[in-house]
Amino acid sequence: ASTFKEMVEKHACCGAFLHFLRMLEARAPSAAFPDMEKQLRHQFLYGYLDSSLVNVLETAVPPASLDEVPAFRTFVSQLDATQRDQKDAENAARAKQVRDATLAQLKGLLESDLLLLRARLPHHVLRAQETALDMKYLRDRQKKGQDFTAEWMGKFCELHELPADLSCGSVLPNILKFMDQFRGVAGKYILALLDLTVLPANVDYLKEVVQMLASLIASSSGSLGHVQLPMSHRAMAPSTATKNRRTVEDLLLKQKLSVDNHLVLLFDRPAEGNSSDRRSLVQCCLMTPSGASSASVWQNSQAMQDGRIGPLPLIRVADMVGFDETNRPSPSARIEQLLVQKQCEFGKAILQKMLEANAETFLRYTGVLRPEQAGDVKNHMSQAVYAHWDESTVAPPKRRPRPEGSDEPTVSLELLAWQDKQPVWPPDLDSKFPPGSEQSEILKDLKAKFQAEFPQAAPIQRRNSSSSATGERRVHGVCDYTADGPPADVQRAVNPAVVPVADFSETPLGSTPLRPGKISLMISDKYELWMGNLTPNELVTEAGELLGFGTGGYRQQVV
Repeated sequence: ASTFKEMVEKHACCGAFLHFLRMLEARAPSAAFPDMEKQLRHQFLYGYLDSSLVNVLETAVPPASLDEVPAFRTFVSQLDATQRDQKDAENAARAKQVRDATLAQLKGLLESDLLLLRARLPHHVLRAQETALDMKYLRDRQKKGQDFTAEWMGKFCELHELPADLSCGSVLPNILKFMDQFRGVAGKYILALLDLTVLPANVDYLKEVVQMLASLIASSSGSLGHVQLPMSHRAMAPSTATKNRRTVEDLLLKQKLSVDNHLVLLFDRPAEGNSSDRRSLVQCCLMTPSGASSASVWQNSQAMQDGRIGPLPLIRVADMVGFDETNRPSPSARIEQLLVQKQCEFGKAILQKMLEANAETFLRYTGVLRPEQAGDVKNHMSQAVYAHWDESTVAPPKRRPRPEGSDEPTVSLELLAWQDKQPVWPPDLDSKFPPGSEQSEILKDLKAKFQAEFPQAAPIQRRNSSSSATGERRVHGVCDYTADGPPADVQRAVNPAVVPVADFSETPLGSTPLRPGKISLMISDKYELWMGNLTPNELVTEAGELLGFGTGGYRQQVV
């Protein structure tokens, strides 16, 4: 029979076993606890737990721990492992739910961005529209400048071209009419300039010019004639020079104009000029006032008092506009300098003064030009007026003003990004989900579909210098397609729309002539290319003819 001490020990073991069994029941699931209890009771009844329970009773601090009993520790480890697996499964399920929700949100943002991009005009269309607006702005600005130039020239600087027979009778009434409208301002003083540096061979023309000079001087008491007398050159005999001067003076005297007032133009040869230049540095002029010389209002002018004008710069022959090194100008041409640089020098000087004074000028200029002079002089003066307007504050900006932010994309995207005005896939989206996950694969498919619908320009491929062959060094280059994309596929089939000639209503900007057997090309005001066929038969052409080669001359038409 067991002793009292043994009975007390067994009683304590029973209490400890029941204590740990209740602790295990509190931690274990209700479904798994009966099987655990059965195994532990079997071990306890056979005495396998006595030593471990006695050790716990003697050494552990109440209420002790299940891990201190080896038999219970095994089940506790199983329970911990099961709980960890369950927690991991729950965490994985929640993470999957978060990824699914994130993917659904990204898909929604992507769909909204794609709808905006599909509704938006392609980039090349937008760029073509901007280019068309820029060209229209430049045309309108140029038209304003031309209108300003024409209005300014009509108000301040009127040029008259003589007819082919050099008859001056039709020009004088226009000059008088032009001066009459400024009689109160500019018409107070009239300076009539007659350039006879090279005496014209047409005597009738010379007589009419002098007669018109006399008419202008007689039209106002404040008029003065300035006659530049003929100059001699190396190819002219001294007697011919004297004869030419006497001819001009005789014609002036016949018109009852005074030849008593002399004035000289002094020229200054440039320091870098040629030492062999023997051109005269003095040109004699006659001042012919209206009425008596002493009563002329011009008598007190500095030029009349000094009897000279200058020194004036003498242009180098090599600096003449149109100078040809092979066909050098003749001595007569060097004197006359029948070039833009020399023609109408007084007129160009007055023009510059009027432009510097802007609208406050009191000067008015009207010129009479021979047919061979008129084109160059008119162009030169018109260009000077246009250039003055182009740099003035009255002219619009030289580039079309763009609204603030117009260079930025016109569509605000939620998910996608902009790069060089092209929609791109953000790189950070590729690392949004773990690699190999279901959501990652779905996102890859979405990216592939997006890039197929909105292809990106191919990056520039750079050659590795180390891969080039040794020896002769050569330059390598590749095309840059980052701006406009790669070239079009020339193998694709083009099926253009067919419009009968009778129904064609596009406005042409320019076109080639329509001829049988040839393709006619036309560019419309919408910058569309149209091809025309005069016959109903099919035309077979070379590829170059589609670009205008072999179709005839290209004709620009005004819209």
